[in-house]
Amino acid sequence: MAAYRAIIHRMHKLPLSEAHRKAELDTIMYMAKRSGFSSRWINRINSRIISRNTEKQEERSDVCSTENPNWVTFRFHSPLIWKVPIIFKTFRSSNTLNNLLNPRPHVDKYEQSGICELKSNTCRRVYVGQSGTKIHFICKEHHRYIRQNSAKSAYAVHILSNQHECGPMMSTM
Repeated sequence: MAAYRAIIHRMHKLPLSEAHRKAELDTIMYMAKRSGFSSRWINRINSRIISRNTEKQEERSDVCSTENPNWVTFRFHSPLIWKVPIIFKTFRSSNTLNNLLNPRPHVDKYEQSGICELKSNTCRRVYVGQSGTKIHFICKEHHRYIRQNSAKSAYAVHILSNQHECGPMMSTM
């Protein structure tokens, strides 16, 4: 039933002529009958949605007639409409007093998680990896794989198979 309610609601919200709306309702009725629902349920849903829409339109007309609003609703008609609301956006500075008095503390790039790049010191080949752990832990893992002759990382396999040297974290990152 929720699917039919959504389809009927969509039908009433789309800008259709009465002939197209009638054809759409006939199609919905046909689908409902084929699915085992009676047309009485579909008519009841349709009448409820129509009554809700008329009530909302009456409320909107009352509000608009009593007040002189300073706002306008933009409906989507073309790609140009996206440029119009940009004009009405207010300027908001990120250089606030709070940001000036309370600067963010400097975070070491090796203390963050994310994408890291490991270089071979001998041939300057680069291996890129991503992890949710801190980057200095990733570097320690790869150095451990090299010490243990483990094939768990491509970087360790490259260093071990080509007998290249693995330098400190600052030079390999």
